[in-house]
Amino acid sequence: MRVLAATTRGAGHFGPLVPVLTACAEAGHEVLVAAPGQSVAMVERAGFEAWPLDDPPQEELDAVFARVPGLSFDEQNAVVLREVFGRLHAGAHRPRMRAAVEEWRPGVVLREQNEYASAVAAEEAGVPHARVAVSIAWGEEWSRPQAVEGLDAVRAVEPAIAASPYISSVPPTFEDPALHGPPGIQRHRPPPSAAPSPLPADWWPGDDRPLVYVSFGSVAPTFGFFGMLAEAVLEQLAALDVRVLFTVGDAVDTATLPGPPPNARIEGWIPQAGVLPHAAAFLTHGGFGSTLGALHAGVPLVVVPLFADQRFNARRVAGVRAGIALDGGADALPRVGEAVNAVLGDPSYAECARALAGEAAHLPPLSESVALLESLAAR
Repeated sequence: MRVLAATTRGAGHFGPLVPVLTACAEAGHEVLVAAPGQSVAMVERAGFEAWPLDDPPQEELDAVFARVPGLSFDEQNAVVLREVFGRLHAGAHRPRMRAAVEEWRPGVVLREQNEYASAVAAEEAGVPHARVAVSIAWGEEWSRPQAVEGLDAVRAVEPAIAASPYISSVPPTFEDPALHGPPGIQRHRPPPSAAPSPLPADWWPGDDRPLVYVSFGSVAPTFGFFGMLAEAVLEQLAALDVRVLFTVGDAVDTATLPGPPPNARIEGWIPQAGVLPHAAAFLTHGGFGSTLGALHAGVPLVVVPLFADQRFNARRVAGVRAGIALDGGADALPRVGEAVNAVLGDPSYAECARALAGEAAHLPPLSESVALLESLAAR
């Protein structure tokens, strides 16, 4: 079976595809990942062959994001979904995505839920397609109708997208019980945890204080406000009796950020899965990959949502008592230290996070998701 995967930019979009694609490759299937040019290195670092897609014009992306700060939360999401994912990404991806389907002839297309050009190309070629969750299930149902308004070709295939198989590793308890998601969700357990990556011995020699891991994902560090956010967070955590590892990804020169206090380090890209086993708490924006990674590892969270679906993830973290949600964006930063102390001081948060990790570990094996894709390709 040939599996053509498709992703938009960002580790939070590509990351949920990786376990399924790895399982496909281990089962002997061929895997090719269509990704924007800026994300090719990320795909290759994960061990997959990349098919570069055209990046949307940066000036048009900048113009959209320049409108966002003055909008309400709901308006921000509507604009980004419609203009960025629906119009700019899907529009830019379509020519090379069609070429991938025509030239490589996959048996199935596996897309992360916000990459829409792959669904258009698959439908045009009569190739079955499935989607991998990059949000809680309700988030897909909420975001798709807004995104498809950005491009007529995407809107035309929305019924097929809505009916396509939906693969997720979200523990059912973390889903919002008051809201529905796609029918027939195929859930899978996360892959077995690798051995924790040892932290360099010279970072905190002889210091065994709790480690607070801090990451605001791969997108927020590219925004102009990030330096202010980093400075405020580090100031809050400097007063705590903890060690702090703050990672900022590949897009930021750490030399441009404020100098860390003595108990903290600022680093670029470090695999999250290697850090989380060391962490006593995770301070994050509540992106899907960050949140799910923490829950799979049983690490309690402090969430400061900034945009997109992060507010919904934060509410679910608080709702299942796997951590504390601080709504309000930048206005919440003065409460970060207090929230981290509360999570570290109350063992019930870690107990709830570990319970969700246990639930995820008992989901069906990844082989069932591979079997689902095999059945689609065989039709």
